[in-house]
Amino acid sequence: MTHARSGYSDLTAEVYCLSNPVDGTYRDVAYHVEFLRGLAGRALELGCGNGRILIPVLRADVEIDGLDHSPAMLAACRARAAQEGFAPQLIAADMADFGVEQPYDVIVAAAGVLKELAGRDAALRSLRCCYSALKPGGRLVVDLVPQRCNSLASAAERPTEPAPLRYWRRGDLLWTVETVLLDYDSSTDRTVALRRYEKWCEGRLVRTELHEFCLQHWSLDAFGGLLVDAGFVVDDVVADYKSGSQPGPGNRDWTFHVYRP
Repeated sequence: MTHARSGYSDLTAEVYCLSNPVDGTYRDVAYHVEFLRGLAGRALELGCGNGRILIPVLRADVEIDGLDHSPAMLAACRARAAQEGFAPQLIAADMADFGVEQPYDVIVAAAGVLKELAGRDAALRSLRCCYSALKPGGRLVVDLVPQRCNSLASAAERPTEPAPLRYWRRGDLLWTVETVLLDYDSSTDRTVALRRYEKWCEGRLVRTELHEFCLQHWSLDAFGGLLVDAGFVVDDVVADYKSGSQPGPGNRDWTFHVYRP
């Protein structure tokens, strides 16, 4: 069994690219592209994955690098960027333990990627890495998914009930993913699940993997306090990618805007 945070395999990267393709319709891409377009200097995206956000940012003529712990995901990102004539610097590193050669003007952690860091200590280490990787006055933008809007967390009372089977078909190939909720620990605000990935060709199973992974949930106040403990000054929190919209219990997404003093 492989913990999801240890890195996407080739199979899980294939499924991610199918379920989250570059040029798909997303709530966050336009927001981050517009924000970064208005800033000068160099940017870094944490958890850049297959380039779902990074490549549209490059199209907007923003100088941006990517960081991800998965070589398979970075390979997918690099290949897609090359198709469009881009060659961004892509860094293979752990989000909770990384350094950079030259500091950045802005770092983006989009799509709630920090939820994959289990526990306060891991998240704090990641934020302190971000602090060190920014110039004084540099900005950090972090997306967070409120717990009540997370399908895994909302099913906490039914920990062994499987989620609906998801699948993608391309010619003779079929990929399927099934998720089973194992546990929700209210003391740590953490959800644990199993996810089975399968790849089929003409009805024959050619590959299968079982991954255990966890999602760390945060309240608005708890994550704001974590940012302050990492040394940041909180400038604004935007709800649902709408500038000027204040966060509340009914939101689907929160975006923290902070800076290094």
